[in-house]
Amino acid sequence: MAGPCRAFELPPELIAEIFEACLPPYPLCPDIHTSSTDSPLHLGHICREWRAIALSTPSLWRAIGMDATLWGQPLFKHLHLVKLFLERSGSWPLSVRLRSNPGAGAQRILLDTLGPHRQRLQYLVLGGDLFVFSKVVGSLPQLRGAEFVGYSESPLVHLSPLEVPTLSSLSLWGVSLASVPSPHQLTKLCLTG
Repeated sequence: MAGPCRAFELPPELIAEIFEACLPPYPLCPDIHTSSTDSPLHLGHICREWRAIALSTPSLWRAIGMDATLWGQPLFKHLHLVKLFLERSGSWPLSVRLRSNPGAGAQRILLDTLGPHRQRLQYLVLGGDLFVFSKVVGSLPQLRGAEFVGYSESPLVHLSPLEVPTLSSLSLWGVSLASVPSPHQLTKLCLTG
């Protein structure tokens, strides 16, 4: 007896492409929460065959979105989902969006978790306690776009200690910028507040 997933008998590669089309276009980050219908986790709840296809398609897991201000729960309670996405994304470039309550310390936890994967970061959106990000130094060789949103009085954000040779788009919302990468590489700069 055929299950509901076997009705069309599509090849797994085609189903994977359909899954890609169900998600927001990269680099937009769907909310990774399991109740979100545009999360790859949701695709895995349909049936066993679809779950296997979703789990074996790393491109589905390369965009990580968390909005702890909407969930009303501490970010660390969902850190296992971030780790799951990082593991399942394989070696694909990453897009990460994290917005959390000010002072929650969520960025430090997330940035520590992202540390081993920083070479893959292509797009980064951070909102909340940006003081943590101002302490990050090192290389983000694939970072193309970054957006920083300060919810309250934000410290100066220093980007010069970072090696961001491919950064071309930078948006700052209510953030004081102390230094930027070489201005000739930026093609888009948005300053608000």
